[in-house]
Amino acid sequence: MEYCVLCRAEYRDGIGECATCRARLVGSLNSREALSNPARLLWRGRDQAEFELVAGALRDGEVPALIEERPAGIAGLSRPQCQIHVLSMDFDRALAIADKLIRSASIMNDSLQTCHACSQKCSAFLASCPSCRATLIVEQSNRREPACSSGTQGPSALKYCPICDAEYSGGYAGCTVCGVELVSEELRGRPLDERQRNERIELAWRGAIRAR
Repeated sequence: MEYCVLCRAEYRDGIGECATCRARLVGSLNSREALSNPARLLWRGRDQAEFELVAGALRDGEVPALIEERPAGIAGLSRPQCQIHVLSMDFDRALAIADKLIRSASIMNDSLQTCHACSQKCSAFLASCPSCRATLIVEQSNRREPACSSGTQGPSALKYCPICDAEYSGGYAGCTVCGVELVSEELRGRPLDERQRNERIELAWRGAIRAR
């Protein structure tokens, strides 16, 4: 069997490239080749326009990428959490492509973050600073389950926030942002009990945070 390092899909021998990510397949996910070139988060956020622009630019640039649009939060009250992973060896090129396109499209507007290392501004959804490569978004869990396989999978050890749909490793009990108890994959996106089923989440504040 052969495997995709990005999405961890399993393929039969003789297929050289992942049909989803366009990454070259490896003989084992524990091989030196795979471990020395792991998947790395490039972009994560809820800005659909920027997500689609970056995804399209990576495809045009023929950069292998795992492009995921996660389900919305509970009862569809939040926009989908999208994210893009690329191989470590392609990260610098992918980051440069994404940053150049975002700036040329002038879509950053209020969606900015200031790098803690070099004070340069960039898209709030990029995982690293395009100027100095400092890490700006830390992944909450490095564990990534296979996207598909020929065998039966056990339940995922990952947990999710029922409000913002943030993903956490099994060691977390509550969402660090929303303060609610996390749920398993099986309960993801569903109310926890009858009380929550009858409740509504009301908007308390909406706006953009600007650096002073």
